[in-house]
Order: sequence, then C-alpha cells, then structure tokens
Amino acid sequence: MKKVSKKIVETDLSKIEAYKLVNSNSTVGAKEVIGQPFKLNGYAICDVQIIEETGEVSEMKSLSLATSIGNIGTSSESSISSLLDMIELFKEELNDFELVFTTAKAKSGNLFVDLEIA
Repeated sequence: MKKVSKKIVETDLSKIEAYKLVNSNSTVGAKEVIGQPFKLNGYAICDVQIIEETGEVSEMKSLSLATSIGNIGTSSESSISSLLDMIELFKEELNDFELVFTTAKAKSGNLFVDLEIA
C-alpha cells in the first residue's frame, strides 16, 4: 500500500484550519476550475512524500486553497510560485483580488496550470 505524508510548510490559516484544508475530501483539482474566478480565503503549502509499495520514494510540493468556490488543490510548481510571488507583492491585499487558474502551452508542447489575478 502506498504511503503519503504531508508536512505543512507555509500557511496563512490556523493549524487546525490548515490541517482540515490539506486533508479535505471535498477538494477539487485546479484543472477542474480553469477559467473560474474566485476569492482566496486561505492557503496551505505542503511538502509531500509518497512511498510506493515498491519502496520508491517521490517528493513534491502541493498547494491547497480555501476559496469562494470551494477548496482547490494542485501540485503545479508554476501555480505555487505564482502564489508566493503574489503574497510577497500584495500581502494582505491579495484577499481583495479575484484569482483564476489558467493553462498555457510550454515550449515542450505540454500544457501547464498557472495561477493569475483575474
């Protein structure tokens, strides 16, 4: 059986709110809400470690957002980077803006998800 461990490394929520957000079964993937503007109510960034049955270990970051349209999650590096840039630039004002997940095509031809101000 695969084992997944999550460690919250950054959040603007209380510990209990962040825990509930990253472990919510009602969270939808960012790809499901592409183009739908939302207000940000809170976020949590996690370091995630996945240990497969084979013993293979993989690590990644994940982003969970509490929003006006429900909980949204993604492991998109560009979305996480964009959110951190926005937090650094706008701090508390970020909750005043509508955000939106978008897709774009990389030079490799693959689609990727990003987070933008609507």
